[in-house]
Amino acid sequence: MKRKDARMAIVSEALGAVTTIKHHAWEAEFEGRIARLRDEEMATLRRIQLLEALTSCMVNQTPMLAAIASFLCRTMVFGQPLSAAQGFTALALFGMLGNVLGFLPMVVNRYVQAAVAHGRLCKFLMLSDVGGLSRATDLPNGAIRIANGSFS
Repeated sequence: MKRKDARMAIVSEALGAVTTIKHHAWEAEFEGRIARLRDEEMATLRRIQLLEALTSCMVNQTPMLAAIASFLCRTMVFGQPLSAAQGFTALALFGMLGNVLGFLPMVVNRYVQAAVAHGRLCKFLMLSDVGGLSRATDLPNGAIRIANGSFS
C-alpha cells in the first residue's frame, strides 16, 4: 500500500501540473519516476503473490500431512492398529480441517487491509479543522494587501 500511495502521489502531481511539465519538457523525467515507482510496486505485488501461493500450498497440504503424521504416530510410535473405520473417520475430520484452514490466509489478508484503512481514516478524521480568514483585518503580520489592483 505504501508503494501504491507513492506512485499515486506522483501521478496526481503530474496530472495537476501537466501544463508546467509540458512547458518545461519534463515528460521524460516524470515518466521515469512513475515507471520506477510502478516497477517497485510490481515487485512487491509479485512477492505478495508468491507468498500467497506458498501459503495456499501449505494450507492445502496440512490436512494430508497431519493425517499421515497421526497415522504414523498411532501405528509406529504407540503400536496400536488402525482400523478402516478409524482411518476413514480421521480422514474425514482432517478434510474438514482443511476447509477451515483454507479461509485463514484470506482472513489474515482482509484483517491487514482493514487495519490499513482504519489507520488512514483515523489519521484523516483526527486532522484539525482549517480556520479561514473572516475579514480583511485578520491578515497575518507581514501580509500584503492589494486594493483596486489591475493585472495583465
